[in-house]
Amino acid sequence: MKKTIFLSVLSLFLGYSSVTGQAEGNFKSRSAAPAVQQMEQMDIQQRINNAPGSGSYNVNPNNDYYNKPYQAGMQFPGENVIILNVNALSNHKAKEYVAIFNVTQAGSTAEEADRLLNEKVNNFITGANTLTLSRENIYVDMVSFLPRYEYVASKKVFSKKTFTEVPKGFILQKNIHVKFTNPEMLDKLITIAAKNEIYEVVKVDYTVENPEKIYQELRNKAMDYLNQEIQSYKKIGIVLDSAYKVATENTWAIYPANRYTSYQAFSSVSMDAVRGAQIMEAEKTTTSFYNAIPPDAYDIVMNPTILEPEVQYSYSLKVKFTMKERIVPTNTKTTTQKEFILVTPTGEVKTLKVDKAE
Repeated sequence: MKKTIFLSVLSLFLGYSSVTGQAEGNFKSRSAAPAVQQMEQMDIQQRINNAPGSGSYNVNPNNDYYNKPYQAGMQFPGENVIILNVNALSNHKAKEYVAIFNVTQAGSTAEEADRLLNEKVNNFITGANTLTLSRENIYVDMVSFLPRYEYVASKKVFSKKTFTEVPKGFILQKNIHVKFTNPEMLDKLITIAAKNEIYEVVKVDYTVENPEKIYQELRNKAMDYLNQEIQSYKKIGIVLDSAYKVATENTWAIYPANRYTSYQAFSSVSMDAVRGAQIMEAEKTTTSFYNAIPPDAYDIVMNPTILEPEVQYSYSLKVKFTMKERIVPTNTKTTTQKEFILVTPTGEVKTLKVDKAE
């Protein structure tokens, strides 16, 4: 129901063609800021390249830059080396949310632009107050206040027509930050925003309490799981307790804004019958959905059922066990023991002692 309200409001007032999830916001799909998106993607990719994870998890290269956890199970990189990997995942609902709405207003004068924009902002705040959101949970951020220019043609006596840039008006932008605890509040806020000609939800931030506690819980469960694995391998004669151990761990959090995947669903008929004719293709609808990190690469999954977009915390533990090298005996002497058995005429069997021969 939340996505339906979001899309219908934007389509009604803007004719908005691209689709974004509420938790994602318009920032990820906004073509007006490609440099910002590129910088953000490079930053995420750099952190991943420096992480000790293996490979890349890439559902959609446009909005997914998170590594797979360590390869699960046991590995044998060498005869005396064994590596055990444990991966743990925990899904958590946010305690608080912060939605950012962008407000843009043009005016012929600075005073007009400021007055019209403040009317929108104040009406939005008044509407938010009716939703039991106090003024303390709303912050208005000044973004930009710029003049607009246009070119005016002017004639000079000794030159051709000249175009001169002159001030035309002003554009004022502000962002409204709204903090709330119930995710269903976002639907109502979007409705109030649309009524006041505020059409852009920049992004929605998720806040989970005590993430360090979540990581510690994942670490403890991964350690317990590792100890169980060590005890299990003893049953087949692999003793890892006395081996030299080196361990490394990797942690990261995946937020809903980075887990929306876009796709197009349609079918087309064969064009063999109209080959050579001019084809006018219809515009295909692009939609998106929340695509959570799947649990198949994890040994431990806490809170596995996800109904609404949640923050996913991942922990991976890798332990390398170096066993003592097997000692092969050298300069071994081989001794052959010879025995003779004598059978007497009476049927008695006697063993004759002889010297050992090397």
